Amino acid sequence: SKALTPEQQKIQELEARIARLEREKSILKKATAL
Repeated sequence: SKALTPEQQKIQELEARIARLEREKSILKKATAL
């Protein structure tokens, strides 16, 4: 794979963080629905 620029790395990190937050949010939603 080609090297990422620092900016691209930062974007990937942010996207991974957002994905994790979305996952946690949906888990919490299911938990509170019980």
